[in-house]
Amino acid sequence: MMPAIAEAAFNAGKLTIRGVAEDGSIDFGDDEGEYANDGECDDLRFIGSGMTATELIRDDIMHDATDCRTAYEAGKLKLNRG
Repeated sequence: MMPAIAEAAFNAGKLTIRGVAEDGSIDFGDDEGEYANDGECDDLRFIGSGMTATELIRDDIMHDATDCRTAYEAGKLKLNRG
């Protein structure tokens, strides 16, 4: 859960999620992650049934584009807003 001060800053538009534009469009990044193209999203910016069951690491942020975009468009993921 996001701390209250961070949530207030996010809601006021003073804090953003990496790779998400002000209009809400998502930059999924590239497929340079070690586990890219394995059918599971490894990007910790997301939550849902399309996520991998393995531990998430910061190095995978924006480096599993195809898996995350596919799951997002299928309704299996949403942005993790805390």
